[in-house]
Amino acid sequence: MLSELDFTQKLYSYDPVDYDVDKLSEDVVLPILDSIIRAPGNSLTLVNLPKRWRKAISPELYSFLIDYDRLLESRQIRCSKCSFKLWGNYLGRGEGYGWVNCYNDPYYRWDDAGMQNNICMKCTKFFCDSCYDGMDEKLMLQKCKECNSICCRDCDPMVECLRCARDVCVRCSTKCSKCENQFCGSDNCLEYLPWCDTCHEGSCRQCTTFLSCEGSGCDIVQCETCWNNQNQNKKSDYNLHRCETCNTDFCADCRYSKLSKDWGNACSGCINLIADKLGKMILKDKRDQEAKDRDMRRRHREEVKKLRLEIEDLRMWS
Repeated sequence: MLSELDFTQKLYSYDPVDYDVDKLSEDVVLPILDSIIRAPGNSLTLVNLPKRWRKAISPELYSFLIDYDRLLESRQIRCSKCSFKLWGNYLGRGEGYGWVNCYNDPYYRWDDAGMQNNICMKCTKFFCDSCYDGMDEKLMLQKCKECNSICCRDCDPMVECLRCARDVCVRCSTKCSKCENQFCGSDNCLEYLPWCDTCHEGSCRQCTTFLSCEGSGCDIVQCETCWNNQNQNKKSDYNLHRCETCNTDFCADCRYSKLSKDWGNACSGCINLIADKLGKMILKDKRDQEAKDRDMRRRHREEVKKLRLEIEDLRMWS
């Protein structure tokens, strides 16, 4: 029997930011969903709707959510842990906040609109709002503050972000490679967990010291270990180098961009640091100029050939 429908495709992937990549049409899918929930004896328990639909609840989707909420209410569902009988609209949420969040406010967009309550999105078990885990006395059902998914602690235990103390699922968290502390996917917290562009390892600023390029708009970051070993990797354009003459930290591209604005007053130490890059750019410019010269000679030959043909035609008609 059909008990679960997932229209989010990547809801349980390792890419929490872009889990809603569906191309489904609401006009096509909703009539099918309506026919399923109206069928006698159907066992549909969980419907994961696309985030794109839930961002702006249409009247047709709102009507389906109301009917689906009433269907779940009619089944007299009990908690899987304590067997307590659950009533969707009597859980203290009020009308529209029952088994399904089917409120439709055009002036406010709710992140959990169209999502179900009191059910684990993995094992599809129902739990009440009073059942706790016996180990650390936390609620059996927990909601990820990043992607709004709801899972029981048996299927997907939440982790606490060290930076902001929010509870997020494992899919939405990033672990430090050294201390194994967890961080959520928000921009403010991920700034505390940078990735080195040289060794490609991520660790928190509590474990590792990081250096950033001073170039405007440049996001290249390097850990202290790679920075200390920069002489070994000095040929890489992404390594940061400190000029001992002017005491600045730039990647090769940003240092060249800064120097090219005023070569007359360029720092000699900076020029030495990007000597390899200057050599590559001079060689590239030479090759580009040779290619342009070849193309110009080719076009010149074609023009000469065309003129010769025109002269021959004129001679024939004269």
